[in-house]
Amino acid sequence: MLSAVMLVGGRSTRFGGDKYLFPVGGVPVLRRVYEAVSEAADRVYISTYSTERYAELARHLDGEPLLDAGPCAGPMRGIHTASLALSGEVLFVPGDLPHLRGGTLRRLVDMARRWGAEVASPMWGNGHVEFLVTYMADVGLARQICETRPTARPSALHRAAASLLLAGTARLTDNPIEFTNLNTPSDLAHPNLRGPPTTRTIHIYRGARRLELLQGDRDLLAAERAAYTSLGLHGLAEHVEADIRHIQ
Repeated sequence: MLSAVMLVGGRSTRFGGDKYLFPVGGVPVLRRVYEAVSEAADRVYISTYSTERYAELARHLDGEPLLDAGPCAGPMRGIHTASLALSGEVLFVPGDLPHLRGGTLRRLVDMARRWGAEVASPMWGNGHVEFLVTYMADVGLARQICETRPTARPSALHRAAASLLLAGTARLTDNPIEFTNLNTPSDLAHPNLRGPPTTRTIHIYRGARRLELLQGDRDLLAAERAAYTSLGLHGLAEHVEADIRHIQ
């Protein structure tokens, strides 16, 4: 069974209102995402920060609540919470993707299963990855990561996975704005793509989870950064570089 978790922990600070409940085509953004996710998953959960917030959101959808808990921060806190409550396959999706379609998510899941990937996400032509649109074959990896490094970001899932699939956006959809977030009202009229669409797909097979990459060894981090740079995975390389700066 595939569970899906919609990440709805943001406070909509830049939007100037509640972006998740903002109507697009007469339908709240959150409801649009929920309908897409429901096409791809057997069960849908809503990850947010309080019982009161969930009650507010639940008026627009039927997802089950997951209230943020645990040591990690930001979106990783919601992911970690899911790892404590769920098991097996889980699909994570931000709640602010108003153009997302269910078929796109199904293609991501199908590709991940076909390639035997532990973690899979969409990738742009410039090598940037949609870290919050993530399939996990075993959500327990998130629990291991947060126990190893409470300050970990969502990209830690991709860095530690035994098998990582980065699926070119053009392999998943013919409409790349599906992966554009709603951060400000202007994003509706001018969606901000992270990069050009691509059919290029990268599969990195490590054979075992690499949790040691998150423990601050300078030599391991330098080798990891070089590997991502050679593949043109600049977003991952930048996150490794940030870890290197942190230990200097």
